[in-house]
Amino acid sequence: MTLDAMPVPACDATGAGNTGHDAAVPRAHWSFARAGARERPAVEAFIRRGFERAYGARLARLMPALMALRRDAEILAACGLRAAAGEKLFLETYLDQPVDAALSLATGLTLGRTDIVEVGNLVIARAGFARRLIFNLTTHLNAAGPAWVVFTAVPALRNNFTRLGIPLVTLAAADGGRLPAAARAEWGDYYEQAPLVTAVRVASAFDAVCEAACTR
Repeated sequence: MTLDAMPVPACDATGAGNTGHDAAVPRAHWSFARAGARERPAVEAFIRRGFERAYGARLARLMPALMALRRDAEILAACGLRAAAGEKLFLETYLDQPVDAALSLATGLTLGRTDIVEVGNLVIARAGFARRLIFNLTTHLNAAGPAWVVFTAVPALRNNFTRLGIPLVTLAAADGGRLPAAARAEWGDYYEQAPLVTAVRVASAFDAVCEAACTR
């Protein structure tokens, strides 16, 4: 099953339960945008603006599948997905071996590329949406089937996972020096933030976000 074959959950984009105060706020929904999709240019523009504002980055290429959280016409958050079974992952540039071998070594498990999906191009309109993005993305991936998700994360993003009680596995530093010079220049000062190649077991993340949702 492909990553965009499963439905994605609707949510209130406030990151809190619907109370009398926010009951009138329109509910947000997730949608997919592959290459050629009518809505993809708007999602790409949102991601590129986010990276340019945060890091002075000018990204030429984005992930094959983009996922956007929308409320009416407004995009609140977006990210990209790439299945390891279908192609080389961008973050494998930072690794000394294929991602399945690196993750197997780090966890002591025997994992294949079909077990792994890469998430990247992650942008949120404001900090309050980070928790909601993690919750909905985790819920979707838990239904879609990959056992592990891998991504590069700056400290602020890793802190969001940690606060939710989601265990992180660090595979390597994301060293921009491993990229060709032209590709490295696209990323502005992103690599000055000391990003790390990070892995999360989807089932563990799902348990953590469900517990957090029940206790908030």
